[in-house]
Amino acid sequence: MMKAQVAAPVTVNCFLLLAAVVVKPQKVLLARNLLNFIVTKFFFMTEVRPMLPEHWEDVKKIYEEGIVTGNATFQTSAPSWEEWNNSHLPSCRLIAVDVNKVIGWAALTPVSGRCVYAGVAEVSVYVAEEARGKGIGKNYCGR
Repeated sequence: MMKAQVAAPVTVNCFLLLAAVVVKPQKVLLARNLLNFIVTKFFFMTEVRPMLPEHWEDVKKIYEEGIVTGNATFQTSAPSWEEWNNSHLPSCRLIAVDVNKVIGWAALTPVSGRCVYAGVAEVSVYVAEEARGKGIGKNYCGR
């Protein structure tokens, strides 16, 4: 079992989870399994798939919905695919799919390029606006 150190998860309106997770670089598969577990528990949907470049427009739309709330991130606009792709770990990107529609995504972002922080990443989980308010976040938050 992977030992992860989680630094005080912050949930905002129960639709965003950010946490620092310590993962050894050689344990990428375990990190993917952890993300898969988080997304499955969070979304209660039928399928979690790896995120591919062709999913970017859906992922970007969901990210922009989070930006509009003012609660999800300090960013004011979504990055380009190239910028987002270069800043997130390629092996740890997942989408949540409900009836062939992307309703959420999760990804890991390295917190630093310094070798001392190798394996430390931030977890981002976003839920589409249309999927909110259906008890998904409420159940996830344990209320």
